[in-house]
Amino acid sequence: MSADLLANLVELQETGTAIVAKADHEKRDLSPDELLELASVFSDFDAVAAQIDPRQRLADQQERLDKLLPPRYR
Repeated sequence: MSADLLANLVELQETGTAIVAKADHEKRDLSPDELLELASVFSDFDAVAAQIDPRQRLADQQERLDKLLPPRYR
């Protein structure tokens, strides 16, 4: 799995958390602009996760296959 993709997820999570934390610290609702920015963060997160999921599934599948195959087929 790509470290760059995971780093993107972390960055997006930190961005979203910071937006909400600022509003919470100021004891106010999220502004319309903040809500739009969060919507973008959520969408981007989902897009990056969609790139990670098949890679992880293939890695998991390979691990299962390696356990099943006799050494001569590896």
